[in-house]
Amino acid sequence: MDQTPAQKKYMELLKDELNIRLQNGEKDLIIKYIKEDWINKEITDLINLRNSLWRQIKLNPNDNTIRKHYSTVKKEVKTMIGTRKKNYYLSLFQNCSNNPKKTWEVVNSLSLNKTKEKCIPPKLISTFGLVTEGNAICELFNTFFTSIGADLAKEIPDIYHESNDNLHMYNDTYTHTITLNELSPCSNEELSNIINNLDNNTSTGVDGISTKAIKCIKDIIVDRLSNCVNKCLSQGIFPDTLKIAKVSPIHKSGPKTDPSNYRPVIESHYLRAQTTREFISSDKSLADIYRDYKRLRERDELPVATSSTFNRIFNTEFNISFFVPKKDQCDLCERFKNSDEKEKRKLIQEYEEHLKEKTLARTEKENDKNRKDGTVVAVYDLQAVLQIPKGQISLFFYKSRINCLNFTISDLRAKDVICYFWDETEGKRGAVEIGSCILDYIKSQVDQYPNKEIDVIFYSDNCGGQQKNKFLLSAYAYAVNKLTVKSITHKFLIRGHSQNEGDNVHSVIEKQIKRYLQSGPIYIPEQYKTLIVTAKKTGKPYKVVEMTHSKFYDMKALQESWGSNFNIDEKKNQIKWHDIKVLRVEKEHPEAHTMKKLHCRMQKKKDIQELIDKNVIPKSYYDIYYKYLLDNIDN
Repeated sequence: MDQTPAQKKYMELLKDELNIRLQNGEKDLIIKYIKEDWINKEITDLINLRNSLWRQIKLNPNDNTIRKHYSTVKKEVKTMIGTRKKNYYLSLFQNCSNNPKKTWEVVNSLSLNKTKEKCIPPKLISTFGLVTEGNAICELFNTFFTSIGADLAKEIPDIYHESNDNLHMYNDTYTHTITLNELSPCSNEELSNIINNLDNNTSTGVDGISTKAIKCIKDIIVDRLSNCVNKCLSQGIFPDTLKIAKVSPIHKSGPKTDPSNYRPVIESHYLRAQTTREFISSDKSLADIYRDYKRLRERDELPVATSSTFNRIFNTEFNISFFVPKKDQCDLCERFKNSDEKEKRKLIQEYEEHLKEKTLARTEKENDKNRKDGTVVAVYDLQAVLQIPKGQISLFFYKSRINCLNFTISDLRAKDVICYFWDETEGKRGAVEIGSCILDYIKSQVDQYPNKEIDVIFYSDNCGGQQKNKFLLSAYAYAVNKLTVKSITHKFLIRGHSQNEGDNVHSVIEKQIKRYLQSGPIYIPEQYKTLIVTAKKTGKPYKVVEMTHSKFYDMKALQESWGSNFNIDEKKNQIKWHDIKVLRVEKEHPEAHTMKKLHCRMQKKKDIQELIDKNVIPKSYYDIYYKYLLDNIDN
């Protein structure tokens, strides 16, 4: 058969590559073993050594030293395979001793009996080890098939690549022999047969359309589907939006393990309302944790799991992740960007209104910053958790530590920044603490203008637990009625687009902390306060106000004395708090009350005490820690 120039080129390249591999002695020798779960790197290395010695015997048949070495290695391979298989299958039978179904699956795998076909295999091997859970298998398939094309393409030398211009499509009347650069078009009849053979019992995809519905509208969609498929074939491109499968998470059976018993957990500051996943400090990587685990096990002369097993258990058995704060991403913008044309037509009105609100909110903030009437304009936000002790000492990472909070209020006109700082033995991070800080800030502004009623405008994100609630509204009402405040207006930045001046303040503080940690750990809250004050190198330094339990007001009592109706407007309509963009308060409100001190958890006391006993915390800080913790813990 005559070859085209392109085919001749490919054949020549293939021959050159094979010759190079043969000269280097490269050969795939253990392909038939790789499917077995009991195979590990130790066995494959020994098999490769055995095969290498066999090739040397072929080249030097009279060399008795090589032959003797080969005989020894061959016996080692046989013994090791037998031992590994025995232990592996013994472990399988022990693990499924109370599960007849799984027992028979193991028996069938040993006896090579044909089992009922399933939509997915019972197990897969990944870089993290053996995967047997159904959803994990689906996820592994999704990840593999959506990335394998690009990964393989990167490994192919450029000389092997041909442009899409060499990819031809022919109609059904054209007779030819299919080659690597020729594809037959997909017909309507072919797609109809595929749709007819779909299983009605399978779940819907990410689009929510059932198999039965697809069969009902088959005649309507088959023509468009074939055009779509043929366009993919002709252009050599498969859209990323189609590389998606629906995977439904399931709850694990058996006892639930509490991750906080294993290492300290940080509540997510950015994702609390959206996820149940718990986040741990990002001071260390997963590889660092494994090295610490391995060192401790070896010190105690205990068996050590492989890194792949450790990674698999960490990623599958615990609903935890490393805490890496990210910039806000807008759900609606991402949803619109990832939608197809049909979905975009449904979302376009909501999306355009959303963009208008985003632009309006930012324009409004700029206009307020440029006001000349003396109005106080400020933005506030709570920084991510700061912990003590904090440093590069491994033991810190595995012990519960004390959380410190920094609530920042930035004056957009005067360029002043006030940081309200407290730790978890003094308060939490809810409406009580936020409201108390805001009241203190308003009082400080009133003191600057003793003979004048002031107007105040606040900006913040849309966090309902901290800003958008009846407790904060009650605090505003109290300030308006008890202080020389004419009005308080609170404008909420649009969700996903709430970047503001407070983020810049937090970034400057975090950089200062990072620089300090290079010279030593942070042991006490006072060190954080000093770092915050010295963080800004030019202009006005940040002011730190230390908050204690005696400075926090009882916002619940304040709210109850103010009123009980926060859900119905004057027209008897239900108030949707999540839709509120602006709040303005000008009504009377009763006074607030002081609240009692909070207490630290016993586990934190135990962990801090252990750090002290092991002299990980310097002796110079002992008195501070004992006074700081022991007096504030409820025994």
